Amino acid sequence: MSFQLLISHYGYLAVVISTVCLGNSAAFASGIAANSGILTYYGTFIAAWLGAFIADQALFYIGLFFGYKIELGKLKPQKKEKVLFVKKWLEKSPFLVIFLWHYIPGLGTIAPLVFGVLKYSPLKLLIYDLVAVTLTTAIIVSLGFYAGAAAEKILEAIGMVGLLIVIILIIAVFLTLKYRNKK
Repeated sequence: MSFQLLISHYGYLAVVISTVCLGNSAAFASGIAANSGILTYYGTFIAAWLGAFIADQALFYIGLFFGYKIELGKLKPQKKEKVLFVKKWLEKSPFLVIFLWHYIPGLGTIAPLVFGVLKYSPLKLLIYDLVAVTLTTAIIVSLGFYAGAAAEKILEAIGMVGLLIVIILIIAVFLTLKYRNKK
């Protein structure tokens, strides 16, 4: 079975599963795949949306049904800080938290669990999450789609050798900044 045939048969399922496991990075990558024509934009959007929605709802219900086993005192300080942040903002603006958990690293795993542990209304979460996941998926998949188009044009302009040089320079800058921050 060729790679193209494999992707055409299982590509959308792969997008759903990878979005459940990896979140926005998988949705972004699927947008790039849609730009290349391997997958359709709308099929990719639906699959990424479904994966993100499944992940959010699953984490919420895990927190709702098994959250009593989570003790705040046993959490690492960094996770404890995020839990307290979510709890504080949940009271002020639940939709904002639901929307932002898709963009703040680490919050997308903790926030739905905390919502469940705090017995937040499943119906309200469902409604807010439908809106937040739709907006987020549209943004992330579109960014991937247009980034794929831009990368294609850049690759045409500079060629593979130029691309390799750019990648090496980016890695060098990243390592330099990382090394300086350790001092």
